[in-house]
Amino acid sequence: MGGRIRHYRWWAILTFLFFLLREKVFGFDDLDGSWSYEQITNTSEYNPYKGLKLGYLALLSRNGNLIYGSAEKVYEITADGIKRDYVGKYRTRAQISGHIEKKYFAPDRISIHIVEEGEQRTSSTSHILECKKNINLELEGRFASTISNQIGTVTWAKRSS
Repeated sequence: MGGRIRHYRWWAILTFLFFLLREKVFGFDDLDGSWSYEQITNTSEYNPYKGLKLGYLALLSRNGNLIYGSAEKVYEITADGIKRDYVGKYRTRAQISGHIEKKYFAPDRISIHIVEEGEQRTSSTSHILECKKNINLELEGRFASTISNQIGTVTWAKRSS
C-alpha cells in the first residue's frame, strides 16, 4: 500500500509541475493591448466579396480565460486591388467577446465573437484562432460572418501593450 501512495504522490507532483509550466511559461499573458487583424474572404454568397480583405484595429483585455474589447474597421481591399481607407466617423465599430480554451496536448484555441455596427445593419462574425509561437505574437485561424455568409482566414498581430 505504501508504494502505491508514493506512486500517486509522483503523479500529483508531475501534474502540478506540468500545470505550472503550461500556465506560466506557455500561457497567453500578452493578449491585453492593441491588435490589428485582417480577414480574407474565401467564399461568400455575394461574388464581389470573394477575395475581399478587411483590416481592423482592436483593443483587447483579458480576465482569466475571458476576452473582451472593441474594434474599428480601418480598410478594405477588393479582389481587384482597390483599397478604401476608413477614417474618423467613417469607421464602423464592433464589440468583441470571447474565451480561451486551454488544451494540454495541442495548441490553445481562442474563440472570438464580434458584433459589428455596419453601415446598413448589425452583423456577427466568429473567429477561431490558434497562437503562432514566434518573435511577434500572432494569432491565425478562420472566420465565419453573417454578412453574405462569408467564410475565410484571419490573422491577428499584436501592435503594443
